[in-house]
Amino acid sequence: MSTQNQPSGNGDTPAPGNGKSNSDHYILVADDEAVMRQFNTRALVCSGYQVDTAVDGDAAWKALQVVSYGLLITDNQMPKVTGVELLKKCRDERMTLPIILATGTPPVAAESLRFAAILVKPFTLEELLGTVKAALQGQMPTNTTPTLRRCARRLLVYEAGSPKTAGAKGSAAGRVFEQLREPLINLMGMDGYCSLFSRVLTLAGAEIPWVRGLETTADGSLQGLQELAAKLDSSAIAAGGELLTTQLLGLLVTLIGSAVTQRLLQSIWPKMDGLDL
Repeated sequence: MSTQNQPSGNGDTPAPGNGKSNSDHYILVADDEAVMRQFNTRALVCSGYQVDTAVDGDAAWKALQVVSYGLLITDNQMPKVTGVELLKKCRDERMTLPIILATGTPPVAAESLRFAAILVKPFTLEELLGTVKAALQGQMPTNTTPTLRRCARRLLVYEAGSPKTAGAKGSAAGRVFEQLREPLINLMGMDGYCSLFSRVLTLAGAEIPWVRGLETTADGSLQGLQELAAKLDSSAIAAGGELLTTQLLGLLVTLIGSAVTQRLLQSIWPKMDGLDL
């Protein structure tokens, strides 16, 4: 596998000493065809991305255990582990990175697999770069955006009308995130939770710039929302809160499925109706 902007494709797994990158510009390209690895890598590196490559699905899976990538681009028909199998392994492990399937023959029922996008080979340089940009900068992870937005609005309206909890400081979005924090940490661990929220902030920040000023603390709390709320008008805060909540719900549906996400929401807000996802 190539590392640090070096466009080669030897498929070696990165050494543990390389550490983990949190950059959304750090991409793993998995393909058993050397020509495709080189095409994708050179195009991405020349566009400012940092790229590693893997020669098959097994090598890609090993790389994903060592490095936190911002995006995976994978072929489907590869030795040892296919692209579809790789996607399922990532979701089983609650990995939150978007995954693009680049393949000559899309699998049956590809839409239900919830790839961020599907690139059908042969594709152009412009198609590759445009798809990568969309996957990294705010594209919703499922095709259920209207439903997710309605659910997000209901949660925020409900929380806006509920008694203010200690430490919430009046922010409906802040209370939603705070109530979800402990059950999500129990579900996916602290690392998985922080990775999830980092992805939420990246996706929402691509659409609403002020969201980029938010961050998560070491214990998984969302920091900066109340401070920003004091500087912005109510409509801007409402739009940001809705987008953050929608992105969170979308990623949860992608990672753990709509049924489990719905049960999680109903366990926290048992008196609310209309949380169908």
